[in-house]
Amino acid sequence: MTARADDAERLKEQASAHWRAGRTAEALGVMRRFLKLQPAHPQGLAFAGMLAMDEDEAPEAAAFLERAVALIPDRAELHFNLGIASEAAGKPDQALSAFETAARLNPAMAEAHYKHGLALHAKGRLADAVVAYEKAHSAGFAKPDLYANSVRALWKLGNAPSVANACLPWLEVEPRSVEAFSHLALASHEAGDQDTAGALLDFDRLVQVHDLDPPPGWPDMAAFNRALADHVTAHPTLAVP
Repeated sequence: MTARADDAERLKEQASAHWRAGRTAEALGVMRRFLKLQPAHPQGLAFAGMLAMDEDEAPEAAAFLERAVALIPDRAELHFNLGIASEAAGKPDQALSAFETAARLNPAMAEAHYKHGLALHAKGRLADAVVAYEKAHSAGFAKPDLYANSVRALWKLGNAPSVANACLPWLEVEPRSVEAFSHLALASHEAGDQDTAGALLDFDRLVQVHDLDPPPGWPDMAAFNRALADHVTAHPTLAVP
């Protein structure tokens, strides 16, 4: 091993030690020095990219990760991380491409499909975004935001039946979502299903009565409410001159 390689190896070990101790800024500084000695080290570039993101240095992180994916183009997680860094660095086109590549390389990476969908959605490519959202769902991504964005895209596309269908899994994971119920009711109305729309918008169904226990020290809510009203109306700003 040459002296240059020895120096690089020591720097890599120092950076790892800083990172394990939670000193990400110091680790990043050491990795910058390491990469001057080993500029085509893919693992070092990926590590530096992660550290730069932790330090909110998104442009630098994206630059490191661009170099990493050029050296190892078949690693889905590297493309995904490049997408995250590019998005944070204000490079939406590069982010879209990176997420698309990550999803293609690893179809089971549900979050890559979701982030690809969001990037397409932001570009106004709504039909393509819906396809990406569906792939995310098929890959096991089941967060409310996925269904919310899918429903919003479908609504803008004017596809009422698909909106109604997309609301159902949304309500499974977020059963009290007012937005999901509203879209389902509107989609049902647009599709001509007035019975479903009417049932969803029924006031007695949407509003529930809950009995409240009085706060400690009060015999009942009526006494508490009277005391609260007296306290508010006695405030100097409400005095009548």
